[in-house]
Amino acid sequence: MRIKRTDKTSRTRHRRTPLGRLATIPLGLAAALALVLPGPAAAETGGEITADRLHAMAEAVATTNVGGTAWAVDEENGTVTVLVDETVSDKELRRIMRSAGTDNGTLEVEEVPGTLSPLLRGGDPILSTDGRRCTLGFNVHGGAYGLTAGHCTRGYPDWYMSNGSVKYLAPTVYSNFPGADYGYIALQGGSSANPSQVICGGSIVNITGTSNAYVGMPVTRSGSTTGCRSGSVTGLNFTVNYGGGDIVHGMIRTNVCAQPGDSGGPLWTGSSAVGILSGGSGDCTFGGTTFYEPIGRALSNHGLTIP
Repeated sequence: MRIKRTDKTSRTRHRRTPLGRLATIPLGLAAALALVLPGPAAAETGGEITADRLHAMAEAVATTNVGGTAWAVDEENGTVTVLVDETVSDKELRRIMRSAGTDNGTLEVEEVPGTLSPLLRGGDPILSTDGRRCTLGFNVHGGAYGLTAGHCTRGYPDWYMSNGSVKYLAPTVYSNFPGADYGYIALQGGSSANPSQVICGGSIVNITGTSNAYVGMPVTRSGSTTGCRSGSVTGLNFTVNYGGGDIVHGMIRTNVCAQPGDSGGPLWTGSSAVGILSGGSGDCTFGGTTFYEPIGRALSNHGLTIP
């Protein structure tokens, strides 16, 4: 098993302080030292590491139900990548390692700074009747709907465009969280009044279609807390356990930083929509890991399109 750490200090020398529930927002980790533990994976596991064995390990990690973790199978490299945030204790980490049994040599554990959580708070504000502040991601067609994060729309609140419930925007019409992380609000004025566009650094980007993510894809996201930020896709099909039963599957991982208020926002490449920000850890000072709901799942399940 290999562990990547974010600093040179031991896990046991510092107490990690959770950032708490971040807020959702909008438009829309960690580089580390590699500590290689003794013993090659092949020797520890005894035999070829097949895809079935890798997926069985991923399922074993899931059964530990440790919040603040994310994981994905890498069949090409014969490993299971497991991310652990600062709330995961040494005891919980050992439980994850034990879950893989004799195959634990193929686990690659990466410690990420901060707390993996839905990024709930702020944005080009849309404010819900139950106090959440989020931002639309993409406007979609097949009806006039605004797509945002499902942890924003949970509970089916109504939405307003400013503080104090001054300008009514729309009701929530669909919400999917946990499991996935997307929701829709009904927009007034039809498709022509709600074009498929995103704002980046004061410029308007026309979104004309969708793209499936791939590792290495250059991507950009926009958020009112941290503005327009770019990076690349670093992983696919991640399961993320935010804790408290909030587990999402099939997520895109990127190295684009985000902070509270950036949830629900769009991730795109060129003129193509890629995903909707779900959550992550870290910040835009020290870097971070972020996870996105794939745009294809959010659209195809409901027969909607961009533009």
